[in-house]
Amino acid sequence: MKPFYELKQAGQTRRLQKLAVRALMEYPIDPVNIKMIRNGHNAVFRVCASTGENSSNNREFALRICRPRYQSQAQIHSEMIFLNAIRENTNLKVAIPIQTKLGDWLANVQVEVVPEARNATLFRWQNGRLLRKKPGKVSLESLGAVLATLHNFAENWATPIGFDRKRWDSAGMSGDSFGVDVEEARSALPRELRDLIDSVNERGWLMMNRLGEGREVFGVIHADLHLGNSLFQNGDMIALDFDDCGWGYYLYDIAVPFSSASFFHRQDYQAMRGAILRGYRRVRSLSDEHLAWIETFVALRHAAMMIWMMGNRHEIFVQELITHRISQYAEAIEAFLKTGSCNIRE
Repeated sequence: MKPFYELKQAGQTRRLQKLAVRALMEYPIDPVNIKMIRNGHNAVFRVCASTGENSSNNREFALRICRPRYQSQAQIHSEMIFLNAIRENTNLKVAIPIQTKLGDWLANVQVEVVPEARNATLFRWQNGRLLRKKPGKVSLESLGAVLATLHNFAENWATPIGFDRKRWDSAGMSGDSFGVDVEEARSALPRELRDLIDSVNERGWLMMNRLGEGREVFGVIHADLHLGNSLFQNGDMIALDFDDCGWGYYLYDIAVPFSSASFFHRQDYQAMRGAILRGYRRVRSLSDEHLAWIETFVALRHAAMMIWMMGNRHEIFVQELITHRISQYAEAIEAFLKTGSCNIRE
């Protein structure tokens, strides 16, 4: 049998489908159709199932097969605690996790055709539209308002004993939280790109030291809330994919959508950026001093993504993008070091 990681996309999908079937046996639903919708950092399946309930909204689910060795079971459990706390204490719409038959928030399963056991989580399916290509002003303002509401909640939330998530601080953004061999990934980059990363990281560390880690600037953040993880329906935004949520700077959370590949190279970058910030400031204060530091976090995100992509360069989901994206990230970092802005269209 051909090794899993030597298979092409279709071959991996067929094997992961068997793992998905096995995982769903742990949940109180009766699957009638399972379809993979993403095989990237995690594998995600859309599941149509019978639950014995009348509402059609309860019949579809999203099954996430987690990437091995990225998050521990304790960290995944803490993600579910964070999601439930947001739902219970705010008006935000977020993913709704489903417990297993035994009352757990994850299932650890293995099948012979996939080389290692993997953790799986199940969520209610959320309907809505992705607006990555043509987001409107109202949608972008909604994204900013959602981030601000999350930060207001995080600033006052008392994390429970045992809460365990990655840290997106200077060490985490330099590689500790990437789940890759950072030194090996760096060595695969040309010297000039390593120098760019080091220059940005040095500025970032100085900025973080100045900010400190007080509750007003640092707390549990989403850490990956860009347009690709946001659904829009009937004027509401639904925040998805909390897989990277962890301890970090609120300013970094704001920087994430500005640094997404579908955003920072656009001609209307400044207008889109302004809409998100307007939405944010309607809900939470943001000083001009902190506003000026967001661009440094954007550059740090670009540098982090270069290391992350190089560390995953043998993965199918990275291979199609890596050359173009690394070039974009490097161009944006160079622009930042020269002008203070990562917008390569300015």
